Amino acid sequence: MSKILTNTHTSDNIPLRWLIMSIKGNYTVVKSNLLNEMKNSRISENEYKLFCIYLSRINPKDPETSCVTFTLQDYGEIMQIKRPRREELQRHAESLIGKTITIDNDNGGFSTYALFILFELSNKDGEWVITVDSNPGLAPYLFKFRNKFFKYKLYNTIYLDSYNQMRIYEILKQFEKIGERTIELGDLRKFLGVKETEYPVWGIFARDVIKKAQKVITERTDISFDFEPIKKVVNGKRRVTAVKFKINKNCGYIDQLCIESFLNKDVVAAENITDDGLFEDDSFIKRWEEEYPIEDNNILSFYSDACENEFNRSEIQVLYDLLIKVISINGEDTDRYDYLRRKYHEMEMRRPEKNRFGYLKKLIEADIVASDGEK
Repeated sequence: MSKILTNTHTSDNIPLRWLIMSIKGNYTVVKSNLLNEMKNSRISENEYKLFCIYLSRINPKDPETSCVTFTLQDYGEIMQIKRPRREELQRHAESLIGKTITIDNDNGGFSTYALFILFELSNKDGEWVITVDSNPGLAPYLFKFRNKFFKYKLYNTIYLDSYNQMRIYEILKQFEKIGERTIELGDLRKFLGVKETEYPVWGIFARDVIKKAQKVITERTDISFDFEPIKKVVNGKRRVTAVKFKINKNCGYIDQLCIESFLNKDVVAAENITDDGLFEDDSFIKRWEEEYPIEDNNILSFYSDACENEFNRSEIQVLYDLLIKVISINGEDTDRYDYLRRKYHEMEMRRPEKNRFGYLKKLIEADIVASDGEK
């Protein structure tokens, strides 16, 4: 009997389904060096993950692809909203549109840009979606840059735990081929969006920001790094003024594209992995299973998760029987899960005051009737 790895989190902040989607979709972020040098951003962790996903969805050769649309379910999962409502989405829109980044100019000046200019909630063909569009002023940094860029697989950033970790990964990944990078301490703080009043002592900054990132980046991405402080005499005292990073290809890291060979959408059949010759030993599988708790093969618990565990087992059984009529028994459980998740979010948007289970059931039954009418 295979075990199901349900829609638990790979870290506290990104659902397993999104990690799998980024791997299976082979999403790649292509980023100009100038954009990567952005400073003083106060973007939240989830907003920055949204931006990374946005970058993986646009075509850097085509400015016409600047509008990117997410299903309400996908947006909710990225931003960690369990039950997205109009008022909360309005707050998200205002927060995202208000975020700015600063890019230094060659002449010693700087330019500050709003990151996004559009956040739109709309209903398309019966499904609620979120559309975002970037600031046209950023077009030279997002599109048609002919050189001075780098790229990485999306899962390297969305798999990390904080904005600091994502930015440290990016500013080092940019210099991976060179193998080292020295950054003034003040600039490093600005790259990470860390104020002077935060972690004011070097030892605390090194311990709580750099060393923590070093551990997680080594465990979860395709690079690793070492670092050393550079000290100079300032006002008669030796102080840390810069940090020198040594950047290495992470030889101990198994490219997560290999996961494609044993992932069946959101299901991991652990006993089918160890004998396929992909790995020299089963250490990677053990690490995967330890990090992501594996539940028993209980399909009702799997579908209950799509409804935020709101309904009892008998009600989930009724919904499951309806789902089989929408997506046949030969279909994928993850397709039915995604469908049920969409319908649950649709119900949330409509805000039924009574009998939420009955309301959700009728939404699914309406689709079944419509489907039968088309046959």
